[in-house]
This record gives sequence, structure tokens and C-alpha cells, in this order.
Amino acid sequence: KRRHHLVIVAKNDVGLKNLFKLTSWSFRNGFYRYPRLDFKILDQYKEGLIISTACVAGMPNWLVFREEKNGDQAIQNALDNEFKPLMDIFGKENANIELQFNKLPVQALSNKHLIKFAQRHGYNLLATCDNHYAQPKSWKDRELYRLMARQSKGYDISKDDLVQTIEQLDCELYVKNGDQMYASYLEMVKTFPNEDRYDDI
Repeated sequence: KRRHHLVIVAKNDVGLKNLFKLTSWSFRNGFYRYPRLDFKILDQYKEGLIISTACVAGMPNWLVFREEKNGDQAIQNALDNEFKPLMDIFGKENANIELQFNKLPVQALSNKHLIKFAQRHGYNLLATCDNHYAQPKSWKDRELYRLMARQSKGYDISKDDLVQTIEQLDCELYVKNGDQMYASYLEMVKTFPNEDRYDDI
């Protein structure tokens, strides 16, 4: 029942055809509440594709959160055993690990462990921003939509649940340029103890 986000990009015509095949397969054969893919079908149609690991809803992040209570070594073991097989399908040239910068404590934890995993295995790191809307001023619409989605799943929602100011947001999920991403990074690392900063990468 668990599903994870994955970013898949075509780098040529073959990749675009394979992406169409994967999308069609996910709806016809992998549909369970949402369209899904498994490792076997990704391996079959990997040619011409590039992947990256997505936001905190991605598989490696979920493994970090799942194993957090068991310590750092358990996290790295889970990444090696359950996540590395996905990365190996695409290889080091076509598989990338995403780091994102926001106020979520789980994001900082995840980044730390993904950096360690990437350094141990030689995978590329990407700095990205999670985006759910095109411009900063659209944050209120997104928050309203998020609450409506929760309500549709049976949760009790009141107007007090709606975020009132932009300062209350854990994440500003708009498409950011390089300067905006760097500002998000600087804001995030201010909260880190010195030993958890990213100075060594």
C-alpha cells in the first residue's frame, strides 16, 4: 500500500517513448488508488531516462524516517538494501539524489543521510525545490486545496486549521531561481548544530 514519489525525465527520443510506455503501464497494470511503477518495469524501460529522488515523499526519505529510531547505521543499511537497487537500475550517470531546503526538521535529517549515502556510493547530488504552485503569492490557494483534500478523506477540518501567514509555512513550494534556493538553504542551515552543516560537500 505504500507509494513513493520519483522524478523521471526523458533525455532523448528513446527516453520519451519509454516514459510514455511507463505512464501507460502504470495506469493499466499498476493502478492501486494511484498509478504506480515497480523496479522490474523501470528496469525494462530505463533506456534514455534520468531519475531523481523527489521530495520528502520519495522512497529514500521515507526509509530515513522509518529507521530514525534505530540509529544512523540502520538508516544507511536500509538505504543500501532497499533504495540502492533502484539507483543501480539507472546507474550513476542517470540517477540523482535530491536535497531540498525548507523548515521541515525531517528534511534536514533526510538531507544529512542522503549526503552520506551519495558520498559512500558516488551518486550525484542535486539541489532542488519542491514546487506545487508557480509563484509565491499562490501559497494560500495551495493551503486551502491541501485542507480540502484532507477533508475529502474524512478528516474534520475547521478554518482554524488554515495557515494565516506566510511565516507559518514550513515550506514555500513555488518554482525558485538560484538566488531564492540559496536563500532557503541559508535559512535552513541556521538551525543546524555545527556538526550537521553541509560544509564538507
